[in-house]
Amino acid sequence: MSLMTFTSEKPGMKIVFYHPNGQKYFSYMNGLPGSIEFRSYPYFRRLLGYHKGDNQRIALRLTNKLPKRADVAIYGLAPFDLNVLLLPLQKLFYNSKIIYHTSFPYHNTGRFFAWFAPIFRLIIRKYVDCIVCTPPTLMSDLKVVYPDVRIEGIDHHIPDILERQSNEVFYDVGFIGEKSFKKGFDRFLYLAKRYTDLKFIVLGSGIISEELPENIIDLGYVPRSDIFSYMQKTRIVLLPSRKVQGWEELYSMVVVEAIKCNCQVYASDHVGPRFLFRRHYHKMVLVPDEDYSWQNLKLGFEENMAENGDDFSHYSAEELNSKWLSIFCFK
Repeated sequence: MSLMTFTSEKPGMKIVFYHPNGQKYFSYMNGLPGSIEFRSYPYFRRLLGYHKGDNQRIALRLTNKLPKRADVAIYGLAPFDLNVLLLPLQKLFYNSKIIYHTSFPYHNTGRFFAWFAPIFRLIIRKYVDCIVCTPPTLMSDLKVVYPDVRIEGIDHHIPDILERQSNEVFYDVGFIGEKSFKKGFDRFLYLAKRYTDLKFIVLGSGIISEELPENIIDLGYVPRSDIFSYMQKTRIVLLPSRKVQGWEELYSMVVVEAIKCNCQVYASDHVGPRFLFRRHYHKMVLVPDEDYSWQNLKLGFEENMAENGDDFSHYSAEELNSKWLSIFCFK
């Protein structure tokens, strides 16, 4: 399959991006030529809600979630999401060129919905013109599952304003994310109790069942725009995630953001951090995903890491939009 040709000179190119967090993660795409609209698509969730009695303005809500006319339609779907059934409608009614965006590596399994997995893969093969994956390392796995579909890799966008403004440090170790089992908050808590002479900070939502030690400052949920100022004052950021059924740490934007703020990062050896380690190995430590390794972790502090000069051009809006255009313009 191939995408019809689009160029920056073509007037009126319309892109619709169906993604539950499209505006949050892909707002930089507003810089593309033409127009882009971000839409959520919990169509079947709304439909099921109707049967449960949630029928207030249900017809209007469902209509607003249906496919819309576009030159290019990008669908961010997890495998094996029922909303994949909207792709044939997008193709048949509007003849859109369809791009499937995914960040999940588990496409070659049916353990979630065994009966639906073959249908999902068939629809992707038949109606999708290109698969775009984040992180790019998923390309090799996706090519095994979808050998007849074009596959491209793309990074997430990281703002340009994150560079540390000074060497002033207030916190030794930080945890950024949901305070949950799969995110490894208990591992972070163990280290805080072990390193009582260090100052720990937590930025993230979640309920804690036990009293935190005195060397932890828990700020709870912090708006994304404010997180960076705390990163810039922290030496080390931990990402002690656990791999559970159907999930592991994928493209963690926190890793890149922390490194750009000149923090050291200790992360579980999952597919996302492993990919980022190739680029930022001098500022990252990959830790085996096991309690023993995290509990016995030795935290070290390096000074003057800014001199290493990381290349962050991969994450710039200009670079990413250029990549998207090359995908749209493929003949």
